[in-house]
Amino acid sequence: AEIGVAMGREAPNGADVILPDGEPSQVATALEAATHTKRIVRQNILAALGFKLVVLLLDILGLCPLWLAVFADSGVALAVILNCLRALAVKSAVLPEA
Repeated sequence: AEIGVAMGREAPNGADVILPDGEPSQVATALEAATHTKRIVRQNILAALGFKLVVLLLDILGLCPLWLAVFADSGVALAVILNCLRALAVKSAVLPEA
């Protein structure tokens, strides 16, 4: 796969990665942040699907009323959103402010 990397503050808009300081060493840092973010996205997808599957099975068995399923769905959505906030912490810890 090809990735466009631009350096400097006057970087073109078509680049996939922009290094504002023009430091080539920041490529590794950007890759680390991207890998961590990708891991968080996978966790969110698996957690949401897994929890929905459990609630569906409980509903099929008649052990989960509709109101509980609605609250469970809202709860898992909130948990996924809170888990996404971890990516912001990685960005601030790994990537310097421009």
